[in-house]
Amino acid sequence: MSSGSGARRRRGGRFCPVCGRMTDALYDGLCLNCYAATHPLVPDAPRRLRGSICRNCGAYTVGKVWRNPVSSDPETVLEEAARALAERAFSSKRVRVESVEVVGFRQKKGAFHLHLVVNVRGSSYPGIPEYSESYEVLVDLALALCPACRDVAVRKEKAIVQVRVKGRDLLASERDTIRRTVQEVVSGLYAKDRAAVPVEVEETERGFDIKFASKRAAKVLVDRLRRKFPSELLGTHKDMGIDASGRRKTKVTYRLLIQPCRPGDIVEVGSALYYVEEVKGSFVKALTLPGYKKAKLGVKALHRVRIVVPREMLRPALLIARRGGTVQVMYMADYSTEEIEAARLPLHMIREGKVGVAVLENGKKVVVPWWEY
Repeated sequence: MSSGSGARRRRGGRFCPVCGRMTDALYDGLCLNCYAATHPLVPDAPRRLRGSICRNCGAYTVGKVWRNPVSSDPETVLEEAARALAERAFSSKRVRVESVEVVGFRQKKGAFHLHLVVNVRGSSYPGIPEYSESYEVLVDLALALCPACRDVAVRKEKAIVQVRVKGRDLLASERDTIRRTVQEVVSGLYAKDRAAVPVEVEETERGFDIKFASKRAAKVLVDRLRRKFPSELLGTHKDMGIDASGRRKTKVTYRLLIQPCRPGDIVEVGSALYYVEEVKGSFVKALTLPGYKKAKLGVKALHRVRIVVPREMLRPALLIARRGGTVQVMYMADYSTEEIEAARLPLHMIREGKVGVAVLENGKKVVVPWWEY
């Protein structure tokens, strides 16, 4: 009787007609061992399994789906791929794969060949107790490129992140932050997204053009950079036609415009003047001028910012006296002295002694904290 036609269980002191063993239960007239011998758990067990493994990142196919490996060790990745193929081929509703042993391995003609022993356990029919079986199978893993690595290899651009600064070139510190952020994004996403590696990075005096085969990686990079720089973001989508599955293809461009403020700059927002103390991810810490009150400038305010005196134009000086609403400074370049109106100079500036002197557009001079850069 076939495994699909049911099984009649008989109780009592019976013996198996095949092996002669006494048993309390017969299944289709046989003891469980003899029944199992004629009813394999995987009737159409394959002798050979085939798949692909990426020569670049180690991703492998299970059916038509590419999976990223858990391990980065090449030998472990091969075993992981072979086990995944075996589990898919030998598992079913009533049968589970308990273990997979690699008993042989060789590499030949652009492929890896693994000899496996697959140990399964289950029941061939409802009502039959579970039993175990072992199957030998050969697994062929052909070397190929996964879709993500193929896109990177052929420089298939799906997203571009353009980073610029409004009205000036990037500073060395800003460039270092951008490079470091790109590395952090790649390291964080690569295990699950092999296309997170930039297709190309173009760096000029004006900024960066970072091209990706992964839209997700581009979006994550933009979000990270916006947390580190106060900036404006413009995103555009370009229609690239229809892919093989009938879905519309688009190319995304993110243009990130970093606000130009730097610590030590004197800026204007509307008609108010500010001295920039610190630049944060979404705001700028500043001092009002000439009142020297602490202020916080958000991204919306920074959209209207204009640099009045760049920090390079500050003249370093020492405070040498304070009389009423004026201070006397000595310029460090030529040791000349000058009195400047500064009625509400903060105590920390007085204690530190070294200041910067700026000439505003109306010719008036203002004393501000000195910024070492």
